[in-house]
Amino acid sequence: MSNWYDPDTLPAYTDLFAPTETAYFGPTVCDPALSLCSTELARDAEVKARRKIQFWNLVQTGFGYMFLLSSVQTALSVGTIVLFNIQDDKFHGTPTMGYALLGLVYCMLAVAYWLTPPVVAKLGPVNSMLICAVCFIFFLLSFIRPVLWLLIIAAVIAGFGSALLSTAGGVFMALNSDSETIGRNTGIFFGLYETSLIWGNVGFFFILHGDTSISTSQRYWIFGYLLILAVLGTILVAFLKRKQASAVLRGNEFARSIKRGVWDSIKAAAALFYDMKILMLCPLVIYLGFSAAFRNDIYNSSIGYTRKLNSLSLVGLAGIALGLGELSGSAACAAANTKNPHMSRGKIVLCGIICNYFAYLFIYLNLPSEANLGPTDKISIINPPNKGLAVFCSFLMGIGDSTMNVQIYAILAEMFGKDIVPSVGLYNSIYAIFCALAYFLSLRVELYAQMTILLVLGLSGWTTFAVLARNYARSLRYEDI
Repeated sequence: MSNWYDPDTLPAYTDLFAPTETAYFGPTVCDPALSLCSTELARDAEVKARRKIQFWNLVQTGFGYMFLLSSVQTALSVGTIVLFNIQDDKFHGTPTMGYALLGLVYCMLAVAYWLTPPVVAKLGPVNSMLICAVCFIFFLLSFIRPVLWLLIIAAVIAGFGSALLSTAGGVFMALNSDSETIGRNTGIFFGLYETSLIWGNVGFFFILHGDTSISTSQRYWIFGYLLILAVLGTILVAFLKRKQASAVLRGNEFARSIKRGVWDSIKAAAALFYDMKILMLCPLVIYLGFSAAFRNDIYNSSIGYTRKLNSLSLVGLAGIALGLGELSGSAACAAANTKNPHMSRGKIVLCGIICNYFAYLFIYLNLPSEANLGPTDKISIINPPNKGLAVFCSFLMGIGDSTMNVQIYAILAEMFGKDIVPSVGLYNSIYAIFCALAYFLSLRVELYAQMTILLVLGLSGWTTFAVLARNYARSLRYEDI
């Protein structure tokens, strides 16, 4: 039989978001021996070829995200400590300057979530990811020779780049998946994504190697290493295949919804505020925003400022533990869902809350309340502070964060599956706003007061989420009757 249905010869590929083309499968010829028509063989070959391209696209994108986010997330988590250790004629860092810059990053992030969908629709996801990579590289370069006005500009650019990366990544995943491959592709992509907290912090840990301050040469080594990670991620994104099977675009709800304009996106999200389900989800989202700021930078800075711990490299080790906790939490959720698919989402979120509460208890026992505001010789109940316990707290918070985020995205997908973009955009914006608020509060509010706020927000967030999850599950059972 001739090889006219060879997938390499099928003219069924078109640029992302370009007008779709109709694939030509050749004349209809039936093979009596196989009881198959030529068009069926061609379609099967086209689907296999398309899925092969999609699979490797997602793997390559996952590694690109891993390197890009590893560089920028490490810079964000250690930035406060790094800036404070720069004291020269051109720049005088303060203990809380990093909090203000991070608050600015997340303020821009909250706004940019509504600006980036039209950009991605116009430029395509690959070009958008490349722009994001440039934004991240500029942000990293601003730490090589810090100047205050340049750091402010870099923070705004990094916030926009983060929103662009999030939107473009979601679009690219949707366009490289179908109903049969979305589960596998999502697992691969987010598995690689969650390791991003590890690799940058590994470099930070080994470069400082027990030192109690960061010299100029060490700063160059740290951000040189992070720039290498960012460049690797950029190269992987740049060489992504920009051709897709046209069938990917047909009927893709995500591709259509992402083409909304800015104003249409805002109106679609504003309409969700009249939805009781979203209102009941908000307290948990607010808690996650506050807790993200706390675990990603505020707690790390507190470790670095506690002189009795006597090691800045411990900040990097805490970042590694946080990444391992994120991976462990996601794996635990996957295992729980496999063993018991009908397990209550409220119970899973409660497990995450309990992990975080234990972390707050251990932090209270281990670190002084003033630790987040600058270097301190004060102690808490444990004297001297325990290094292993400090790292273990990050691991616990990583588990708690991943379990709660998995459940939020899962319930959003169930409730708004046909048009999930506005709900995810609203979630990300609320999350970023309260993350920024937590950073600005850290300019004045001590560690223990912040943990008290987190305790109250966590309890209220779990309560409303548990009620929402239970009522939604009951409504589904009622519809099945």
